Amino acid sequence: MVSPYFTYGNIIWASNYKARTNCLFLLQKRALRVVTKDTYYAHTETKFQELGVLKFDHVNDYLIGNFYFKLTNNTLTSFFDDYCRRIHEVHQHCTRASAGLSVPYARTNYRKFALKCRGPLVWNMIPINIREQKSFYSFKTQWKEYIMGNQGGS
Repeated sequence: MVSPYFTYGNIIWASNYKARTNCLFLLQKRALRVVTKDTYYAHTETKFQELGVLKFDHVNDYLIGNFYFKLTNNTLTSFFDDYCRRIHEVHQHCTRASAGLSVPYARTNYRKFALKCRGPLVWNMIPINIREQKSFYSFKTQWKEYIMGNQGGS
């Protein structure tokens, strides 16, 4: 019952300071305890893994990754055509990151949280073998597995 509220419009409103979204993470943990019938003080780390639930911090990364997969594969409307640029379009130097997206300069933190600036950061952190998937379904399946394997500790 809580999950739809966390995902609707998440790529816009959830890119924020961790201190501002921590209350939502605590709510997610409380809901997980209710679903699993655990006590109030029970640890939830293993429950997230067992149930295959992404932590609130990682839901935003997951959805941004899904959006940028569609963007880089030209499956979104033409409105987003100039939304991002590949690094090799910005400069001709052959670097390790030349397959990624160029991250626009952001002077303020408000701008750093914007999808146009945060999206390329998330996209570039996705392993190349996952980014190069041909279908959206296989991409999001492998992307979620990757996040689930790396979400411990937060």
